Amino acid sequence: MSILNLCSEIFFKLKTTAIIWLLSVFFAAVNCAPHFSGDSGIILHKNGFYIAYTPEFRQAGCTCYTLTAQQVKGKKVKRTNKFKTDYAVADPVRPEEYTATGFDRGHLVPASDMSYSKSSMHDSFYMTNISPQHPACNRGIWKKLETQVRKWAVKEKKIIVLTGPVIPKDAKEMKDTRIAVPVAFFKVIYDVTPPKKMIGFIIPNQGSGISLKEFAVPVKTIEKITGYDFFCAPEFKDVNELELQQGSGDWTFDSDKSSTRKRSSGKKRKAGSKER
Repeated sequence: MSILNLCSEIFFKLKTTAIIWLLSVFFAAVNCAPHFSGDSGIILHKNGFYIAYTPEFRQAGCTCYTLTAQQVKGKKVKRTNKFKTDYAVADPVRPEEYTATGFDRGHLVPASDMSYSKSSMHDSFYMTNISPQHPACNRGIWKKLETQVRKWAVKEKKIIVLTGPVIPKDAKEMKDTRIAVPVAFFKVIYDVTPPKKMIGFIIPNQGSGISLKEFAVPVKTIEKITGYDFFCAPEFKDVNELELQQGSGDWTFDSDKSSTRKRSSGKKRKAGSKER
């Protein structure tokens, strides 16, 4: 059994404290390295969000945007479901490259978070905002986290959200695409309204029935695993203590429900079609 499979099996049997410890062991075992820096990445400014794109892995290394209560509660535009090639980068990924791969076209910046304007909704479907997600992750625990983030935006009034894939040096690739398959995804949420607080999550790229709270980790843990320094700009000089906040802390979670995505049609969807 490979170290990835072994860690994966153990991972889902553990609770909060043990999960935080195992994360460090898990990503050290797969030789995870930072895959974005100011010198090697490409910064793309889209309507409503930023993308730090990594050509080596043919996907974003990190995305960042601000989400407010007004944006979440305001009038919504219709979801387009039209994935688009982003010619702002060299060797751009085409939507059809995900077809019949077994992976969803997983949004890093959720389309639902960008539904406050036509331009932001449009840009959320660029393939530079897409990463290979296992259907059980994309439509289950990851969707649950995205929904929780929007509720936090309403409750806290304004938050900053960073999201990205966790990719080891020897990452597997989707067949005939050179698109790296992440072993997990991270999400950082920073509540900028007093009293300020911060929380991080690392979600394995597979399905899970474990409570969302159990995946909460200090932001410093994510920085250690990925090699990033998320809030290094001078205006964020006061966030060091926030980055050390343990687990779910003062964040209010909805009562846990089934992480299985409900579908109005009642029909199964094929991987790679009409993903979030």
